[in-house]
Amino acid sequence: MSNEQEWKWYSGSNEEQFSDGPFDTREQAIDALDGYGGYIVLARKVPLRLSGYFDADTFLENAEGAADEACNEDGDPVFDVSADQQEDLQARVRAAIEAWQYAHNLTFMPWAFNGTKNLERIGETLE
Repeated sequence: MSNEQEWKWYSGSNEEQFSDGPFDTREQAIDALDGYGGYIVLARKVPLRLSGYFDADTFLENAEGAADEACNEDGDPVFDVSADQQEDLQARVRAAIEAWQYAHNLTFMPWAFNGTKNLERIGETLE
């Protein structure tokens, strides 16, 4: 498991945006607030798999639209496939995308957290 998938501490001035982190400890997240107070949270980011964003139905619809001039006068579909064939297409293309992502060692990290817990308000400690 990479560091990005592990639960790490983050801190920020409000509960919507955590600009500091990741930190290994809760204390490091609190220290990053510099005594001004704010919020800390235990969170993680899990890399995205590009293959999960391929949808065979959408692909076939787009292909059909692009091949519109190849249709007959009744507008019958050019790329007419069964549900089983469509499922097979989706599985094969997703597998190819997975292999491509792995071969190029590509990691797509989301901006937002995939999970959070232990959100806590930290009061100001300035003297």
